[in-house]
Amino acid sequence: MNKRVKRVNKRCANFPCHDSLEDCTFCFCPLYPCRNQTRGKYIFSKKRNEKVWSCRECSWIHKKEVVDNIFRSIKDEHSVLSVTRGDSKHENTGVVILAHGSKLENTKETAQRVSDSVKRNLKLKHIMPAYLQLCPPSLSDVIEQLVGKGCRKIIIVPYFLFNGNHVARDIPSVIEKEKDRYPEIDLICTKGLSEDERTMSSIVVDRIKEVI
Repeated sequence: MNKRVKRVNKRCANFPCHDSLEDCTFCFCPLYPCRNQTRGKYIFSKKRNEKVWSCRECSWIHKKEVVDNIFRSIKDEHSVLSVTRGDSKHENTGVVILAHGSKLENTKETAQRVSDSVKRNLKLKHIMPAYLQLCPPSLSDVIEQLVGKGCRKIIIVPYFLFNGNHVARDIPSVIEKEKDRYPEIDLICTKGLSEDERTMSSIVVDRIKEVI
């Protein structure tokens, strides 16, 4: 008769590290930082002198059912985890962080920092910023660069706070023209930022806390 393997390390100096601890397989969460507001939050680290994602109160990764599901996902060739680990089948995927654009140079620096941060998180090779107007490079220019780098799928992320005319009309118009220009390339536009309150609301809360 097979004995049930207990994936709990009671010899760990920090045991038990979380309430409702069921499984120690992932001592450190492989999805960190998940930025799921229901499981954690940003806190200020005096040691690092910056805000860091804290999931101290989260025991999600220590549930047996969750760990089993992750193992099944790892075995599944279609697992989304392969994206975050730079799987070779995503080498031909490009991402465009599309911002509004401005004549101010620091605006471009901000968009570049966002692109660099996304690249570090997703481990994708081809992630670039583009601008709808007022400054280069344009969306068309960046799509051309990514196609030249061998990208066959290009994901466009509208980095806009509201779904105004730019998101609802101008961006789809440019993408349709690019689809005619590159019929063999899979061009996909994601939802805008305003359709997900998690990121925006957390930033607003942090800004209020800074001055209270």
